[in-house]
This record gives sequence, structure tokens and C-alpha cells, in this order.
Amino acid sequence: MTNVSIYSASPVAAAGFAAIIGGIEGFRLSGTWSALGPLEEHVRTERPDLLLLELTPAVTLDVIRRLLSAVPAPALILSVGAAPAEFISQILGLGVRGVLGRNSSVEFHTKCFCEVAAGTMWVDPEIGRRLLLTDRIALTPRERQLMGLLAQGLRNKEIAWSMGISEGTVKVYLSRLFTKVGASDRFELALLALRNVVAGGASVPERDRDRSVPFQIPRFVSRERAESVAR
Repeated sequence: MTNVSIYSASPVAAAGFAAIIGGIEGFRLSGTWSALGPLEEHVRTERPDLLLLELTPAVTLDVIRRLLSAVPAPALILSVGAAPAEFISQILGLGVRGVLGRNSSVEFHTKCFCEVAAGTMWVDPEIGRRLLLTDRIALTPRERQLMGLLAQGLRNKEIAWSMGISEGTVKVYLSRLFTKVGASDRFELALLALRNVVAGGASVPERDRDRSVPFQIPRFVSRERAESVAR
């Protein structure tokens, strides 16, 4: 018997989840919670096999880490709405086993519960497509160098010193990069750099110093140009 616990801030959603679980042979609902504190205590003491969380502002990465640190950790499924793809990537990296779209069909919910309970990972097909779609954009060696420095958390003045250029030139480079890769701010640009630039990315490999190289750009990133360059 697979024991399932549910967290949802919505009584209607919780009732819907419970009805789906009640219709799956071999599954048993061990309880529903609308507050995370009592849920965490339940997970530590009762150790359910499967935990379904509805994504709310209260469900942070730290909360997910704590739930996954239970011994033995429950197989965790997250029901999400319009969560950024970057967040989805992060929670999968933490060990979340299933991701359901909030508007997913009953069939998808059932399949997700069964697959995760069987020990495999399941991601809503639409969310999976959004995660996988990428564009390839060629960046010059200097652009890659700048993004590597940005990913290290350096400010414009520090980047300028490292690259041997003026702070004004750094701002020009950043403005062009926002447009070129479709990032809306420094944070998005740094995330893209962390995904693509190798460790020590401030340096450019010898073979790439005189040519542009492809750079993976997730299509979910906004294509709007930033109105200004943050200091």
C-alpha cells in the first residue's frame, strides 16, 4: 500500500487530489494539510511513501530540502502553475521526483502518482517541452569572458578591471548581451552563464579565443530588452 500525504492551500484542490488518489488501486490517503509546519512534523514521524505539494509562496527551496531530508525521504511530487522553468530545474536537481501542471488532466495525475511510486521520475509533458527547448546563439570570446565574470558575482568596475576595458564599455557589452540572449536583467544573464560557461569561465579556452562559439539559450527567457543596465 502506498501512503500519500497532501499539502494544498486550497480545500477544493485538496479534495480533487484526494479523489484522484482514492481512485488508484493500492494507494491510500494518509492525510491533507494546509499548513507546512504540521506537514513537516507528519513527514518526520509517519514517513509517507508519497508527498504531493501544491506550489504556494510558502513552498520555498528550503522547505523542499527539509522535506527531502526526512529519513527515509518521501517521493515528492510538486503541483505547479506558472512556475519559471529555472525553478523547475532547481527542484528537479534537489530530488523532486514528479512535476504536475496545475491544469493537468486526471489521467496525467494518475500516471504521475503511479510512475513516481514505482521509483521513476515523471514530468508533465508540456513542462518537459518548455525545459528542453533551447536556441543556440553564437557569442564572441569577449562576450563569454564577460558572462563568466558576471556569473562570479563581479560588479561592473571589477569586470572592467579584469578585462582591461572601461566601465562604460562593460555597460555597452551588457546592453548588447541583454538584447542578444533575451535576458531581462543581470540575474537572468548570470543564470545563463552558469548553465553554459565552464568552471573558471572568466577565461576563454585557447581554441576559442579567435572565434564565436554556440551558447544555449532557453526559449522561456524573455526576449524583451532591459530598459537600463543595473549598476
